Amino acid sequence: MNNLFDVENYPDDVPAELVAGYRWAWTRSEITSVYSTDLYTLIYRFQKLDDPATTWEVTAGKVSGAHVVEITGTDSVEYLPGDYEFIALIQRDSDSAEVHVESGYAEILPSFEYDGDAANWTYKVLNAVRAAIAGTASSDQLEIEVAGRRIVRRSATELLALEQEFARRWQKIKDDRAKANGKSVRSTVLIKMGA
Repeated sequence: MNNLFDVENYPDDVPAELVAGYRWAWTRSEITSVYSTDLYTLIYRFQKLDDPATTWEVTAGKVSGAHVVEITGTDSVEYLPGDYEFIALIQRDSDSAEVHVESGYAEILPSFEYDGDAANWTYKVLNAVRAAIAGTASSDQLEIEVAGRRIVRRSATELLALEQEFARRWQKIKDDRAKANGKSVRSTVLIKMGA
């Protein structure tokens, strides 16, 4: 494990996932190698994909001759969770002229105290599907009419397919987090049996 407060251990790219309310930091050695900090400034502009009016900008600091982005947890908690597109611009210090040098995507995850995390959503859906399966076992009606409104339930086969899909998604989230933390992930080989 590396000390993530040490600039030498910062990721050399914009992280794909950023958690609101926690410290974010990264550097870009490739950009620094072409655009030295004594003549240029690195700026990132972010735009929320589902709400283009939601934008924010961060200027990289110039630390030991490198362009380094550092955002405190106090500041990051202000950014709305969601998927963002970003562009990186180099600004020439002498005249403020800008050139586009990089673009990409990042997801801001809500603080773990917030109830809207994508992992939490996947887990909640998985549990809801499992509860529906349990309820289906005690009720075999696929359609019911209440006060003139027709309600259609999913069949047990459909619910089982949903359960399998969301169990797979939940396992992937757990595996991805384990890998990100440097832990090994147990792989499972599935064999389909049948005619």
